[in-house]
Amino acid sequence: MYFQKLLLAVASALYFTLSVSSTIIDPKGNITLVEGEPYFTFDYETPEPHEKNWIGLYEDAGVGLIINWAEKYSKNSAAWVYAPESKGRVKVPVGNLRPGRYTAFFHAKDGYDWLSWPFDVYFIEEPKTGLEFVVDEITLPPARGGDSYGANIGGLIRGGSKGVTFHQGTNLPGWLDITKEGGLGGRPGRRARDLTFTVYAKRGESMASLKVHLPVRGRTQVKVPELRIMSMNLWFGGTRFSEYHEKQLRFIIKSKADIIGIQEDHGGDRAKALAEALGWYYWASKESHSILSKFPIQITTGNINKSGGALIELDGEWQMVNFWVAHLNYTPYGPYNFCFDGMSADEVMQSEYDSGRPTEIEDTLSSMGRELENTDDVPVFLVGDFNAPSHLDWTDKHKHCGQGKFDWPTSKKPLEAGLIDSYRVAYPDPSADEGITYSSITPWNEDYGKAEPQERLDFIYHKGSMLEVVDSWVMMAGKPNHVLDEWTSDHAAVMTLYKFVYEMGELKRR
Repeated sequence: MYFQKLLLAVASALYFTLSVSSTIIDPKGNITLVEGEPYFTFDYETPEPHEKNWIGLYEDAGVGLIINWAEKYSKNSAAWVYAPESKGRVKVPVGNLRPGRYTAFFHAKDGYDWLSWPFDVYFIEEPKTGLEFVVDEITLPPARGGDSYGANIGGLIRGGSKGVTFHQGTNLPGWLDITKEGGLGGRPGRRARDLTFTVYAKRGESMASLKVHLPVRGRTQVKVPELRIMSMNLWFGGTRFSEYHEKQLRFIIKSKADIIGIQEDHGGDRAKALAEALGWYYWASKESHSILSKFPIQITTGNINKSGGALIELDGEWQMVNFWVAHLNYTPYGPYNFCFDGMSADEVMQSEYDSGRPTEIEDTLSSMGRELENTDDVPVFLVGDFNAPSHLDWTDKHKHCGQGKFDWPTSKKPLEAGLIDSYRVAYPDPSADEGITYSSITPWNEDYGKAEPQERLDFIYHKGSMLEVVDSWVMMAGKPNHVLDEWTSDHAAVMTLYKFVYEMGELKRR
């Protein structure tokens, strides 16, 4: 939560073990930090209102309590304000507070009787050089009660984490530990529930915070009930744009993607860098196509003529998927043949085969053969930039450059192999939803002096009886076509949300 664009406060439960002779501490009131408000803003409530009730902040208060706690405190408050009503909202001025941890107390009648339980807040002033996470919040891969868990947020600091240490913020449960390097690990109990907590990073006197969501599944629950699959062309790895690494990280985190097929990976460098920053897994072909996954990658195929695949374990051997990514040859380009060159349908079809794309997709599908026969046990995905449109989009009712129905080989062949175009499951009518992914930054083709054909070139195919398409959509960040903008590609990404339609009992019988 930012205060006047410079300050951040985070609430945290604070538990005290007191040995106070014959004293029972049982406050009846309540105090909470208000998110999204300036300074330290608190809502309070008490059954004992008084004009001299007050809320104070104490630095390092955990060691400040003394035996006669109701009479005085061992140190003065760093900042305070009266809270006279039975219920209200007040702002404690930060004044000259230095960054660090403070404890908020709700005290009675200018004294030190507790009107509510105290809790920690963190006062964080952004450094002039800027210490911050690339995002404000993140959802981590799910944990399962009773199983060991690990994740890492150490790579999410803007500009790198050199000199940065990571610390517990709010509501971190007893089973979960955080290392100074940003590693999160532990073993949740069998009855553990979903978590939302805060961690903070520190470098010198500068601090930044990150809100973290951690789903926790029960022993009898499917660990991954839904799966977000993405295809993402990085366009020269994103290197034509400023701060491309942080922009790509930010987009991926906010998208909540689980597995991503990457194209134009800059020799595999981007998948490696993104995986290390996210604490994910990756496979890189060292050419153009790579795989980025929240979940462990166990077996990979190597490069197979513009494509590659991996077996990914969502929940050990109980829940697995086969995932393939392809980046087919880009030239000659069929829409240019129709729209700019005036070729006939037969000429364009010959041009498609001359491009090598049909052979590339045939080689991919051939390598997927056994996997395509076993999709009732392990579903399969094929995603990528095919550099050719779909026959599902080019129809007599939805013509392109005067051309109606055209059987683009690179979309026909996957369907003939039993794969399903997930976008057209969600949106079967191309006239109502074209799903255009290219070109996000080129409305006009300078070489031809004509409007650039806008096409759906990026696809997510699947096969598996347990998969149900919930939705599919085209994604970008911000407005493209400027080096300073958030989007770092000439393609839009495409995402499909899948639901698994089996129960845990079925899963264990496989």
